[in-house]
Amino acid sequence: MAVHSTSAEDLQITMLDNFYLNAGGGIEKPVGEGSTGFATSGANWGIPLVQTDNVALGLQLGGGAKLHEDDPAWNGTIGGFGRNLASFGQQKGAAAVLFDYRRTSSDDDLWDVRPIVGTTISAKDALGLEGVAALNEQHGQRANNSLTTFWTRGWSERLGTELGAGYEFRNVKGALLRARFAMGLTRSTDLWCGGDANLNGSYAVGMGVSYFFGDARRHASLHNIGGSTADLYTPFPSADYPALLYRKK
Repeated sequence: MAVHSTSAEDLQITMLDNFYLNAGGGIEKPVGEGSTGFATSGANWGIPLVQTDNVALGLQLGGGAKLHEDDPAWNGTIGGFGRNLASFGQQKGAAAVLFDYRRTSSDDDLWDVRPIVGTTISAKDALGLEGVAALNEQHGQRANNSLTTFWTRGWSERLGTELGAGYEFRNVKGALLRARFAMGLTRSTDLWCGGDANLNGSYAVGMGVSYFFGDARRHASLHNIGGSTADLYTPFPSADYPALLYRKK
């Protein structure tokens, strides 16, 4: 059931429809560091605010911990998004502005802003653009400024993929590649895997599972652009995965 007003009574009906619990692990090699294994756990939540004239507006909250051989890192994501926006012809668009936070293993507090725009191009396909801009720097660490285009495809109700290509700016100055895969194991559980890599040798790859509440069948590990009813409030991927978030000078 989609939300049609902002009353507290209506919001309570679907408040947990897009609440996801995530756990996984993998290997990462950020810029300026060696490769290391990691494990992640956290949550990602798309909160419905209002749906008027078939346009869905939502709030996103996400966060989690990353464990590896050093001290743990902590991640958070907050922002807003809209779906079912007017696009070309009969197609629909989406847009989001997300703010990512990381408390690094060296106790630095890093922030970036992550805008996302996209449009469906068919019943199963969508194209989009995602940017990352660092908002601060501490002790030579900062978010990697980047711009990435992506193509998502829903092959079936259970299976979705995403491919992307972009560029990382400033000191990194290299092409960035992305691949994601998500498959529904049960009605409430997803298997996800994939990663990011740049041409300078940095990468993050991993896999894990997500458990979600409600009736939504969207994969929160992918950049969902289209959707209907409760799917319109699926959160975008949060900052905890993949791990190409910061660099050292």
